[in-house]
This record gives sequence, C-alpha cells and structure tokens, in this order.
Amino acid sequence: MGVREGLDGDIDQTCENCRFFSLNYEQTGGDCRRYAPRPTNVMDSDECHSVDTYWPDMSLDDWCGEFQMHPAKKPAS
Repeated sequence: MGVREGLDGDIDQTCENCRFFSLNYEQTGGDCRRYAPRPTNVMDSDECHSVDTYWPDMSLDDWCGEFQMHPAKKPAS
C-alpha cells in the first residue's frame, strides 16, 4: 500500500508502528489485532467444511484509518 507519513512527518502511520499490530516470527509482517478474530469457512483435504478464526494478515507498510501509535514507538517530546 505504500508509506503513509505521520501527521508530524516523524513516524509513519503504518502497521509496523501501530499498537494493534502483532509481528510474526519471520518479522516480515503480522496480524492486525484491532478487533476480535474473524470467522471464516475452511475446507480441508477431505472436503470437510469447518469454521476457523483468524486475524487479518498485514505487511509492515500497510495502513488503515484506525491507526494508533504504539506506546513504545512514540517520538520523544
């Protein structure tokens, strides 16, 4: 999605800097934990249907309109 600069231009308002972002083990992306996990239908190899839940997968540089700065990443005043 590209880079979205912060209001003051110091910190990008991207998932990487958001309080709701949970980094994955590979540190290449992660999950958005803003809302509860979302249900989805899953079909396994035996063509059995089940319902599972997931948090949306995000890239480090994705962004949305609900950004909130992660407390550990706030710029010094």
